[in-house]
Amino acid sequence: MQVSVGGRDNFLAAESDKTIALMIDCCSETKVATALLAHIQHKSPQVRAKVASHLDSLVQGDHGMRLAGMGWALT
Repeated sequence: MQVSVGGRDNFLAAESDKTIALMIDCCSETKVATALLAHIQHKSPQVRAKVASHLDSLVQGDHGMRLAGMGWALT
């Protein structure tokens, strides 16, 4: 029996996306931004793209207004 690695990677990626989305909804903006920014220089371009996507989600929601007021600069 062979196990598809690609299917497992897709499953893990989907589950991590769900977890980070839940974290964005439940945790403080500072904790989420700090956790994401810790991985912004990861060697994998796919990880950096996911980090950027989740940072964008954080800023686009009502969280973005509070982050801007705290002096966060996401450049």
